[in-house]
Amino acid sequence: MIACQVFDNGLGDVRQARGVWQLMKEPTREEVIRVLRMKAKYSAGAELRMPKKEKVARMPGL
Repeated sequence: MIACQVFDNGLGDVRQARGVWQLMKEPTREEVIRVLRMKAKYSAGAELRMPKKEKVARMPGL
């Protein structure tokens, strides 16, 4: 999953997945997204093509 996200988001070669793994604190999907957002923020010209945090559906009027 990490390598696919790195490649799909243009954050470099799929070998960058190892660096993402080393920066992760726990093996969850949310942690992968957090590290990828951080890498995209500090990479030159990279933009993460992932949706922002998922919003929880709310009832109308709340």
